[in-house]
Amino acid sequence: MSKIQSLVTFTIKKGELKKFQKVANRCIKVAKKKDPGTIHYLWYYNAEKTQCLVHESYNSSKSFIQHMKNVNPLIIQLLRISSVSSVAIGKPSKKLLKILSGMKMKIYQKKAGF
Repeated sequence: MSKIQSLVTFTIKKGELKKFQKVANRCIKVAKKKDPGTIHYLWYYNAEKTQCLVHESYNSSKSFIQHMKNVNPLIIQLLRISSVSSVAIGKPSKKLLKILSGMKMKIYQKKAGF
């Protein structure tokens, strides 16, 4: 089993911050309740609150896939009020790799270091 991390940057549309934060809080509640394979799920805002960086870590590709299924309806709502860029870090399974490729998520695999 290989741990997977992701970094997701949302750029929040003007006037949509309160709505974004409300949906973000629902994502956190869902992840906490339904995602036992989540190691951490952290949401950070820049000083201007125009961007939000989400740092996620999962104990396996399977856990990441389950999380995406659980929060998908909420992510769809966030994408209506923000734009997104994202990267995955780790060695995803073939199934997860196919899903992430369809999402245009950049994938980085460790080649050096400890």
